[in-house]
Amino acid sequence: MVLGSKMGLPIAFEINDVATWIMPIIALSLAPIAYKIVMMRTGLIETRNQQFVKFARVKGATNSRVEYRHILRLSLFPIITYLPASFLGAFLGSMLVENIFGIPGAGNLLAVAIQSKDYPIVQAVITISVLMVVVSYFLRDITYRIIDPRVK
Repeated sequence: MVLGSKMGLPIAFEINDVATWIMPIIALSLAPIAYKIVMMRTGLIETRNQQFVKFARVKGATNSRVEYRHILRLSLFPIITYLPASFLGAFLGSMLVENIFGIPGAGNLLAVAIQSKDYPIVQAVITISVLMVVVSYFLRDITYRIIDPRVK
């Protein structure tokens, strides 16, 4: 909020004012994007130095084929492994950002429900977050099979 006030951005959220969306978007996306970039870079460097990549180049595969077919596909595994935790972090982070910036949504609903001891709403929000985690792990496993059919 200090950054937003120094940059002259509005702090109070209004649904019709797009300028008020900038700070919540930055707050929610900056750290996960940076982490995924570092993971992707590390995966690319690791995969690029493996023996099968050198063998594919020796066999005469084009550089773009080696990069997309071998290097990129296998370097996506750490990112895909991290995605379910990322979804949960985004969901819980959005609840926190909603409370900080006064955005009406699930985070505000949960905060009010906890303060007023409205347990069915608290249980519903927790159940939804658990279902999101289970579905994201299922989608992760399906994505593993799409990227590398050898994974069982």
